[in-house]
Amino acid sequence: MHSGTRQHYRRCNAFTLVELLVVIGIIALLISILLPSLAKARNQANAVKCISNLRQLGMAFTMYANENRQRLPFSSSGGNPYNEDWIWWQETAVASISATIPGRPVPDPKQSSIARYVGGFNPEFFRCPGDDTVQRKSTTSGGFYRFSYSMNYRLESLIKTVPPIGAIRNSSSKILLVEEDALTINDGRWVPPLYNASQVWDTGSGKGDLLDTRHDRLKVNPDNGQYDPLPNPDYRGNVAFLDGHAEFISRSVAHDERSVRWDKN
Repeated sequence: MHSGTRQHYRRCNAFTLVELLVVIGIIALLISILLPSLAKARNQANAVKCISNLRQLGMAFTMYANENRQRLPFSSSGGNPYNEDWIWWQETAVASISATIPGRPVPDPKQSSIARYVGGFNPEFFRCPGDDTVQRKSTTSGGFYRFSYSMNYRLESLIKTVPPIGAIRNSSSKILLVEEDALTINDGRWVPPLYNASQVWDTGSGKGDLLDTRHDRLKVNPDNGQYDPLPNPDYRGNVAFLDGHAEFISRSVAHDERSVRWDKN
């Protein structure tokens, strides 16, 4: 009698197949509900970290300028490396390096001109956590650019006509650094297509370098590869301005000539 009761007790505490399937179904439903929220939270965290990186880099540029007669470093293009480049990013030694820059025969990001202003070269400061820097689409003579940010080339001191930063008007609206689109980024130099106040493209301004919009929750349509008109002008991305602050702004603002050219106000 006692043995039979114990066996009956064991049978009553076992899960049936139907009960297990119900529990699995509930768990799957909860996961499907939570995943979008988790993905959104992760994207927001990446966006916050990214804009923090740009803010710190912007401050580093200011410190560099304060020690160099109010002049900014060079924008670090792919073809012609200079000691004054803001980031020594080249994966492979460019032939001209050893010939024109003694002591710089190989790439070395630790010697980038602003590295010491951010406490040494820490790759995390130069990469957005949401950017897959391994899967680059575009390359140049130095190899693939494995970082996320590029400098507005119109502010580099390599261009002799650029005035000291203290003499540039409306510095709070002049873009210094951008998180560049993963499809267009190929060096540390941002050469964007520019538009005037009427959104007319300046065909001589360059084409190819777009503001990245990965952090915009409204992003749905892929870029169409065209520059006239500007693709997805309302989508937003992270930039740092000349006065040191960083913002999440639309492409239409980022590619406005008044935001990029120091001589347009």
